[in-house]
Amino acid sequence: MKRIVFFLFCMLFSFSFSAPGKDRSFFFVQLSDPRLGLCSEDGGFEREKQQFKQFVDAINRLKPAFVVISGNLVNDRGNAAQLAGFRELCRRIDSKIPIYLLPGACDVGDEASPEAVQDFIGRYGSDRFVFRKEGCCVIGLNTPVVKAGNSGQRRQQYDWLEKQLRHAGKYRRRILIGHHPFFVNRPDEPDADENIPSQERQRYLDLCARYRVDLVLAGHLCRRTESDFNDTHFSVAGSAGHPAGKEKPGLQIVIVHPERIHAVYYEIDRIPSCVELFRH
Repeated sequence: MKRIVFFLFCMLFSFSFSAPGKDRSFFFVQLSDPRLGLCSEDGGFEREKQQFKQFVDAINRLKPAFVVISGNLVNDRGNAAQLAGFRELCRRIDSKIPIYLLPGACDVGDEASPEAVQDFIGRYGSDRFVFRKEGCCVIGLNTPVVKAGNSGQRRQQYDWLEKQLRHAGKYRRRILIGHHPFFVNRPDEPDADENIPSQERQRYLDLCARYRVDLVLAGHLCRRTESDFNDTHFSVAGSAGHPAGKEKPGLQIVIVHPERIHAVYYEIDRIPSCVELFRH
C-alpha cells in the first residue's frame, strides 16, 4: 500500500511540473503576400485563387491556433473584385481558427496615409494587434507606417509597441509580426525598398533587444530569408502568391514551445499532413 501511495505521489508530482510545459506548446501559420491579381497584372486572379484554396485546405487540416496574413493581401486595393475575392477565400478557413490581417504597401500605399490606414481598418477591423497565447505575447505591426514618412503615425505606433512590449515582460516568449523586414542581410545595410529605413530600423531593433523579442516575422521580399541579431531570430516568409526567383508559393509554420520557438517554411507541394508539437 505504501508503494502505491508513493507511486501515485510521484506521478502527481511529475505531472504538476511537466504537463504545463507541454500544454503551453502551440503552432500557428503565417501567410504573406497572396497579392491577388499580380500574376495577371490585374486581369484576374485565378492562379492566386487556386493556390490560396490549397493553403486553406492545409490550414483546415492542420488546425493551427491562429493564422496571420502579413500584408499585400491584394495587388490593387481599389479593385473591388480582388477585395471581394480575398474576403471569400478567407471565409473558407474554418471559423474556429482566428485570422489576423496586417497591411502591406499594396494595401495602404507607399505613403501609408492616415486615410489609407483608416480605410484598411474600416475594411478589416484593425491594422495591428496584440494578444497572449499560452504564455506567449504575439504582436502585429503596421510596418508601412514605419517605412513611410508620416512622423505622427510613426511616433504613435512606436509608443504603442513599446507599451505592449513593456507589458509583455511577464510572458515567457514574445513574437513580433509585420510586412516589411527591418533588414534583409544585416542590420547596418543601406536603406532600400526591401527594408525599413536605417534610423527607424535601429529604434525598433533596440526595442527588440531591450524587451527580449524572440522572433520577428515578415514578408514583402517574396522570397525566404533568415538571420539572427542579438538574441532575436528574424524570419521572412516566401510569397503565398507570386514568389521571386525559383521558389514556389508557400506558407510558414511557427511552433512555439515554452523553451524555444522555430519557424519552418513549406512550399505549397511540401506542406505536412500534420504538425507534431513534441518532436521538436
